[in-house]
Amino acid sequence: MDKELKLMANEEKKFQQHIQAQQKKELNSFLESQKREYKLRKEQLKEELNENQSTPKKEKQEWLSKQKENFQHFQAEEEANLLRRQRQYLELECRRFKRRMLLSRHNLEQDLVREELNKRQTQKDLEHAMLLRQHESMQELEFRHLNTIQRMRCELIKLQHQTELTNQLEYNKRRERELRRKHVMEVRQQPKSLKSKELQIKKQFQDTCKIQT
Repeated sequence: MDKELKLMANEEKKFQQHIQAQQKKELNSFLESQKREYKLRKEQLKEELNENQSTPKKEKQEWLSKQKENFQHFQAEEEANLLRRQRQYLELECRRFKRRMLLSRHNLEQDLVREELNKRQTQKDLEHAMLLRQHESMQELEFRHLNTIQRMRCELIKLQHQTELTNQLEYNKRRERELRRKHVMEVRQQPKSLKSKELQIKKQFQDTCKIQT
């Protein structure tokens, strides 16, 4: 916009200079024409005076001066009218030019605003699409993570059950072996224990007999 404003100011300055140059040429041409008319009119007045020989010279000079003065006044009014018309024309054209420039600037501002809004809308759409993709990716990642955790948990529980079952079976086997070994030992030691008991019973019998005796 700054660039456009500078360009518009330069264009307006050039436009004014162009009109002023044309008006200057027009004024110079008008002044030249007035000089020619004044010279021609002065010659005509002199001829009219020369035709009338009866008028005194002083009156002729006064009349001639008055006619010159009137003609100069008329030309000055014409020049003033031309300058006024030129000034009005310059003001009018400058207003028209400014109006065109303002409309052009307004259209440019509208275009820039539309472009900015379109860019912002595009950016928002892209952000929205990116957020949706990110949300979907996060959701998918969370689902995968939860599935992995669930699978690992199931595997861990199965492993734990299997380990406990294996340990229990091993413990049962070990206890069974120990009991079998103990039973074998007891079976092996059973005759000794019977003999010992027999001796013990005999001794008790003997002791009892002695006591009775």
